[in-house]
Amino acid sequence: MEKLIKYLREVIDENSIIEPFAERELLPFFLRENYHYQSVVISREKCVLLFLDSEIIEISKIQKNFIALQKYTDAHPVLVLPQIRAIKRKRLLENRIAFIVPGTQLYLPFVCMDFREKYPSIVEGKNTFTAITQSVFLYLFYQKRQFCGISDITKKLKVSAISVSRALRYLHALGILEMSGTATRVKFKRINKKDYYYKVQEHLSTPAIKVFYIEKINLPQHVYVAGEDAFAKKTMLSYPSKKIYAVSKNEFNKIPNKYLLKGPIEEDNWVLLESWKYDPGFFTTSNSVDELSLLLSLKDLHDERIDIESEKILGELLCTD
Repeated sequence: MEKLIKYLREVIDENSIIEPFAERELLPFFLRENYHYQSVVISREKCVLLFLDSEIIEISKIQKNFIALQKYTDAHPVLVLPQIRAIKRKRLLENRIAFIVPGTQLYLPFVCMDFREKYPSIVEGKNTFTAITQSVFLYLFYQKRQFCGISDITKKLKVSAISVSRALRYLHALGILEMSGTATRVKFKRINKKDYYYKVQEHLSTPAIKVFYIEKINLPQHVYVAGEDAFAKKTMLSYPSKKIYAVSKNEFNKIPNKYLLKGPIEEDNWVLLESWKYDPGFFTTSNSVDELSLLLSLKDLHDERIDIESEKILGELLCTD
């Protein structure tokens, strides 16, 4: 049981508490004879954990038991197994049966999914960060050097705890985060800002996914000045001919296609709108995108003037620790 609660707190919800299943005595004999039960709340979802009293895993029988159990509780049934073979795991997935193998893997279709055979101790290659990993990186970049928990970041980034946990452990494997606390209360702190950035700069990529022209009147509500437009506000470089804004991918996808054009369009009432893989408002306190994301969005322009000014801005950013 200790291994299970440790696993749940590490990868999903650090506040998870396992308690007795109150409705057990209401269950018919055929449900009570095959399992013992516990309750837990995972990411605000009530769950009933089923521990098999036998080592035999009969998928069809478990599926019927899950259906029967739902007549007595509104909690999600979740099978807990000490280990599982690949063929059995495949059958559980095919039948959408939620399960947990503490310490290695879980499948919770009502919350999230985490498949792993242990996190790697080292990370190879120069793969670019996913949107969530880069967001977690930026969150810690702009924070003071202090330990923070998974829940602190999930509240800010509005993503699942398991995604944040995976990103944190990836960054830790890269050697740029320090870890503290017991396994049930793990907290993370970045190293000094210069090393934090330079050790993984090749993993960082532009947040801009695509760019379209749009009339000013059709802009979404939450947009931020971006691109060379935002860059000109911070340097002596001239402003571009078109205003440039950034918006999150989710907000961008809500815009009707009829409002978006590839261009080029010369009319003054049209602007450029970038779709970003994470919310450009997460790390800024103004109406412009944050400075590091801005520099990342411009790094592929190969403009010597921009490169020179970017180095100045980056130097100032890395000095504030």
